[in-house]
Amino acid sequence: MGDTDERLLAEIDCTLRLNMTLTHHQALSTQCNRLQWLQDGDRNSKFFHTMNRIRKTFSGLSSLLINDVLSIDPEAISDRVVTFFSEL
Repeated sequence: MGDTDERLLAEIDCTLRLNMTLTHHQALSTQCNRLQWLQDGDRNSKFFHTMNRIRKTFSGLSSLLINDVLSIDPEAISDRVVTFFSEL
């Protein structure tokens, strides 16, 4: 494997780890917001739903370097990640 391949694999690994961490953080934040909503009752419904909507906006893998080209196409990113892990 060349240096470029190793850097690409390392970047994919870091990006996937970041995405997993963000997903776990989002789940924890949602649970904390839900707990607060349950404690406060219906008067906090708007806050709860707004916070979840904001977190969904920022979560996920939005771009990935594929064959030295930065891709923002969700389907291309998904295909590359699946291909990467199926080749391991």
